[in-house]
Amino acid sequence: MSVLGAVTEAVEAFLSSHVPIPLHSSFLTSATYDAETMELTISFQNGDEHVYTGVSPVTAAGLATAPSPGAYYNQFIKIGTRRAG
Repeated sequence: MSVLGAVTEAVEAFLSSHVPIPLHSSFLTSATYDAETMELTISFQNGDEHVYTGVSPVTAAGLATAPSPGAYYNQFIKIGTRRAG
């Protein structure tokens, strides 16, 4: 399997499994996506957990594959989506 094929398979699993994936970041630890509700749950190094609603699968996949998940979070999720609660 090619690297692209492996990444595609991993992203598809993330988008459909409700299983947290680790994020390599200085302040994010993991993310879980629920495609049915379009909710993205992000866990932080400090123990906090935030749920974002209305997150498209494209945005969630972008976080999962971003070279810098922290920068992606700041640019596309923290500012561009609605936090639940």
